[in-house]
Amino acid sequence: MKRIFLMHGGIQSWDGFVTSSGMNILAHMLQPIGEVKSYMWANYQQTYFDIMKHQDDKIIGIGYSGGGAHFTWVANGYR
Repeated sequence: MKRIFLMHGGIQSWDGFVTSSGMNILAHMLQPIGEVKSYMWANYQQTYFDIMKHQDDKIIGIGYSGGGAHFTWVANGYR
């Protein structure tokens, strides 16, 4: 199964739904491919834990702005 994890950008993280509104459109477009979950960049630790629950699946990670930067932390085990 394919699982897609999106991480929004934003300056404070909570504003990511406004500053990263295109991510919501992208999430909708990707639903036919697999399960899509969205996170604020400040929730990068939860993103990591959710990904680890599905290690046998194909994982797709997409981040915008700060979400992209924090996704590098998730990919490296959020050290």
